[in-house]
Amino acid sequence: MKQELQPTLERLFNELLSTLGSLDEKQINTVPFDCSWTAAQVGEHLSKSYEVIEALKVQAAPTERPADEKVETLKAMFLNRDVKMKSPDFILPSEKSISPELLIKDLTTKTNSIIQFLKTEDLSLACPAINFPGFGHLTRMEWLCFISYHTERHLYQLRNIYNIITTKNLNTMTQIVAYLNFDGRAREAMSFYQQCLGGELVMQKISESPMAAQMPSEMGPRILHSSLTKNGLTIMGSDMLGAKTSTGNNVMLCMMCSSDEEVNAFFSALAAGGKIDEPLHQSFWGATFGKIIDKFGIHWMFNYSKN
Repeated sequence: MKQELQPTLERLFNELLSTLGSLDEKQINTVPFDCSWTAAQVGEHLSKSYEVIEALKVQAAPTERPADEKVETLKAMFLNRDVKMKSPDFILPSEKSISPELLIKDLTTKTNSIIQFLKTEDLSLACPAINFPGFGHLTRMEWLCFISYHTERHLYQLRNIYNIITTKNLNTMTQIVAYLNFDGRAREAMSFYQQCLGGELVMQKISESPMAAQMPSEMGPRILHSSLTKNGLTIMGSDMLGAKTSTGNNVMLCMMCSSDEEVNAFFSALAAGGKIDEPLHQSFWGATFGKIIDKFGIHWMFNYSKN
């Protein structure tokens, strides 16, 4: 497990540092939506949690149980995004603006220390002086696995924050975005496009959304919405059409509008002589949304969010 853990932690730490490093001071301290942390606060929270490594260096003792006995339980808990967790007070991030340079410097030092610890120390030893709530005393191996799962959990959160704050200009500048429909292959396709084009990919499963209660359980793992963003490029995709997906509706044009007046005007103009597939309405994600097929058979989606 030690050999597998090192490349996993290195990959997670590299993504954490590169994502935070790609944001300027204003972006990294922007609150993406109500009750959310900023990207900087996610980074600071992780940085504070990494301080446990100093205690692991000096407080350890042999144990008779397997060093990885509690790993799978930790993994099941921290990688289950349906479970909401409350951070202990001592690793809560500050409410003030955070310097990205200082944050990244701090994270670089601590993540390098963790990797060095993993390479050189005996991970089978337990840490009796440190109590993990609900788990008791963990081994060094289990602590490092916790660091991995905890980082991965917050990277998912950070990707969502990144996607929102780097595409906020869509609310102030009208854009037309390609929206791709798949019958169960959205995850595969969007991952392929990311491999080809690079950028940040965010995906939401149907089971993770308010739509879950309205859909058959077998639809749960399918992708409700995904977006791939890189600089000015945005591609979106979904499995929501299911078996209705066919040549002609597998690629839609999504009009990201900048005002109520605009979304209503564009919707009415392009619907003339065509067919309204879904009237403009308030969606569960808080935007005015609707769909039409214009008189030339082109499928359009319209979206306007005040937030």
